[in-house]
Amino acid sequence: KYKDQDLIDPEMLFTKVAFMAKPLFLLNSFVNAYARQNHAFGPFIRAGVASPGFERVDQHTASMSDRHATYQQLRDMLSLEQSMNGARQVAMWLHDAVVGSFVIMRQEYGNCPFLPNFLKNDDGSYKGKIYVIGVVTKLIKPSSNEDMEIAQHRLGEFDNYPLHSFSLVSWKLLGKKNELS
Repeated sequence: KYKDQDLIDPEMLFTKVAFMAKPLFLLNSFVNAYARQNHAFGPFIRAGVASPGFERVDQHTASMSDRHATYQQLRDMLSLEQSMNGARQVAMWLHDAVVGSFVIMRQEYGNCPFLPNFLKNDDGSYKGKIYVIGVVTKLIKPSSNEDMEIAQHRLGEFDNYPLHSFSLVSWKLLGKKNELS
């Protein structure tokens, strides 16, 4: 699954046929609904990455995902170290994500202190609830050197979180949530 991948041209992957055929993930990017914050929305877009969570995947579980473990096996292993909700999300990502998978993120909080400038009008007001759609162009093996490099160098603002299991993502489309049909 992670062996010798070349970076895939995202234009080849971002088609209606691919969208209907490939796995789709709604990524909450560290949404805190109570605080009305979405901490990772801007950094993930800027770095061209996506990650299913911030509880590190150990080497044994990472190697299981490379050896075609079932979703249930991955979930059960992960649930020993993290919440069941987190374990489900990470297990689904490790099991189902492939090059060409689609990722949707949303930013719904106009007063979020992490609101990227590109979501503000010239007068500083919030443009409105936004979504972005991206396509996975490369899977990164969890806990690999490349995975750690992304966490440390592309997303340094998250030093307090053990981010993991990155995929490179080409963010292709941004739109207003109220205009989805």
